[in-house]
Amino acid sequence: FVSVAFAQLERPEAVIKKATVKPVIDGVFDEVWAETDSLSIERPFTGTVPTLGEPGETYWKALWDEDGFYLIVNVTDDAYYPNYVAGGGNAWEFDKPEIYFDVNWVLEDAMGPSTGGSGHHQMAPDMTAAKENGELNTEGNGRQHAFKVEVPNYVAEYFVPWGSLTTNEGGGVDIEGTIGFDVTINDSDPDDATRRRSVWANDNSDNNGEAWTNMDACGKITLEGAQVIDVDEINISVDGAITENNQVLQINVEVLPEDATVKQVVWDVTTADGGLARASISPEGLITPVIDEELVIVAWSSDLFIESDPITVSISGQIPTLAKLSWI
Repeated sequence: FVSVAFAQLERPEAVIKKATVKPVIDGVFDEVWAETDSLSIERPFTGTVPTLGEPGETYWKALWDEDGFYLIVNVTDDAYYPNYVAGGGNAWEFDKPEIYFDVNWVLEDAMGPSTGGSGHHQMAPDMTAAKENGELNTEGNGRQHAFKVEVPNYVAEYFVPWGSLTTNEGGGVDIEGTIGFDVTINDSDPDDATRRRSVWANDNSDNNGEAWTNMDACGKITLEGAQVIDVDEINISVDGAITENNQVLQINVEVLPEDATVKQVVWDVTTADGGLARASISPEGLITPVIDEELVIVAWSSDLFIESDPITVSISGQIPTLAKLSWI
């Protein structure tokens, strides 16, 4: 009895292989996914009884490369019941996956993504009718996801760029180190609309709560063959300015050496007088304006050690609207 209780508290570990080709994010198992192992999501979260098939029928696979982390989740369900099918309610109380990362140097710190800036990250986009056919969805931080639904089962596929995962000190991921990781599948049924969960690792055996609030009992992953080649130099430039309403502008980025392990950069955008800029910038360096302003832009390496020279970008011709000006 004691041995069984102890085993429940063990953190599972997995070694993630490097992708030979990039998976297409469309909710379909490309050939490259056959190159890596399936990891079962079969631990019921304490006090719940999810109905997600037999052990091994709901599982995840992952791959990595210099750009980021690729994940595919296969869910075998008895009833497909996301919140839009249920007619409303919090999405996390109905069918959908939740993905968790802890990229801090110290993994056990009694925190989770619910604590902003803690180095813990959740990716849990809602399932909607528009996404059921494998449509690619790209978030503002460069993360991507797609769902392929064949009722009652579904596949969820994700791409997480390394640049979107920052430590509690603001630095980037140590791809040579150990990363905290977990997958939670929320499960609800029409005849029992309660939130039940199946997890890869954190089943709340330690009574410290789910991964959202505390990732200490989540699993651990390492990246096979990962070797860091540091960034030595970052050069940025821009062609022209923004002069028309809603015009976007691409920043050109050169990261040296060319074989640097993580070539994504972290952007620092302020106004010319040092204030908070209203324009947004994507991880790839695409500027979207809001109001007329003068921007000063700097790019940093993901570990925040290497800084580019600043450039200025002028924005004019914007027509402010209530929606554009809202901070919410």
